[in-house]
Amino acid sequence: MKVSAQVYLFKSYFEKDSILLGDQINLVIEAIHKPDFKMYFPTFKDTIAKNIELVEMYNTDTVKKEANQISIKQKYLITCFDPGVYSLNRFPVVVTDGSVTDTIYADSIPLVVMEMPIDTAAIDTVFAESEGMVILGRGLTREALMESVPDSVKQSMGTDELNKLVDQYYQQMYNQLLEDLYNKTGIVSKSEVTDNAFAEIIAGNKDMMFIFSEGGRLESYRMPMIIKELFVKEYQSVKKGDKLFSYYLIKDVKKPFDAEWSFWEDVSNFIKRFYIYFILFVLLAAAAYFIYRYYQKKKLNAPVPEIPREPAHIIAFRSLTDLKEKKLWQANKIKEYHSELTEIIRRYIEHRFRIMALEQTTAEIMADIEKHRALDETNFKLLKQTLELADLVKFAKLTPLPDENDVSMRNSWQLVDNTKQVEEIKPEKENNVEPQNSVEGE
Repeated sequence: MKVSAQVYLFKSYFEKDSILLGDQINLVIEAIHKPDFKMYFPTFKDTIAKNIELVEMYNTDTVKKEANQISIKQKYLITCFDPGVYSLNRFPVVVTDGSVTDTIYADSIPLVVMEMPIDTAAIDTVFAESEGMVILGRGLTREALMESVPDSVKQSMGTDELNKLVDQYYQQMYNQLLEDLYNKTGIVSKSEVTDNAFAEIIAGNKDMMFIFSEGGRLESYRMPMIIKELFVKEYQSVKKGDKLFSYYLIKDVKKPFDAEWSFWEDVSNFIKRFYIYFILFVLLAAAAYFIYRYYQKKKLNAPVPEIPREPAHIIAFRSLTDLKEKKLWQANKIKEYHSELTEIIRRYIEHRFRIMALEQTTAEIMADIEKHRALDETNFKLLKQTLELADLVKFAKLTPLPDENDVSMRNSWQLVDNTKQVEEIKPEKENNVEPQNSVEGE
């Protein structure tokens, strides 16, 4: 008997049969089977079908049911930016029972994606359903923070180290937002109920409006993309029935999907709808081109860094010694420590290799060094560690471990020592040396 025949329920569906252009919707694959079965759902990289983009694949949701059965759901969050009627192909799901393997195929299901013409005469208004204070979602998630980490940092760190960094940054931001909510709402006594309510607000999307009531009760409202008017401000108190915001309703699509298609009609409609954006695009492109040429010309005419009379490595060693003696990071002046350290190294790079490091970002410095092959791989990594850790301290408010502060100093010293310019001392000629200032007649 096939394994698939012992799966009691298997279906796939969208949570609704149509969406507006750019909206997001869940595709669900659901099954009920014996507890000793294992199911392997399909994975997708960027798209699940033509024009259907994958936003997120959630973890499977498993629930134990009665009569020795397991219910399992796999959800995929998708979106689409091209109007039309789409039919998704049948997805294979692998089922195993010990050493026996079988494949089940999900049903092919349709999805209608509609355009969004605005009917300015059709407006809807949302009213408060309870009394409380208006607060907007903050959109803080670990996933969003992970995406914001530069690729150069991700590549230089292991998975565990990167997760630790993101968790640390997330906790710092979460604590700051939580403290800010307590301050702005005027709540003096902290409680677990209030903490939980504020946690939901912090994790909520930025298009979410919450009404926070005494006792930690929350009402949530999702604000559409096409808002006409906001009637309230954040932290404003409202009563039940007060206006919150109004938005434009969306028209139905003007013609059915099976209407005769006309290429030139679509071109004409496209030009009528988007010609202003096209003109703006051309103007912005022209402006960007002239700005680029201006800065390229300015860069070519920029003065070459003046080399000091003293060797660059002598200045750098002296500055590094002075900085070490200040003991800034030991006094919890972390940002000041890394700012001074990177300025010393940037100045050394500028004087040693004639690269305008003081006026460039970390990425620009590293690109110039690679372009001119100024450093070998070992010294390149030493410089990269120092500059990127300083960027995280200054811009991501990272608090490094004590050993990391010391590593940056050691790497900087090693970089200067490895790349210092040593002048060759030419030996004096021993023979044929003519005496100077000779006195005749002696």
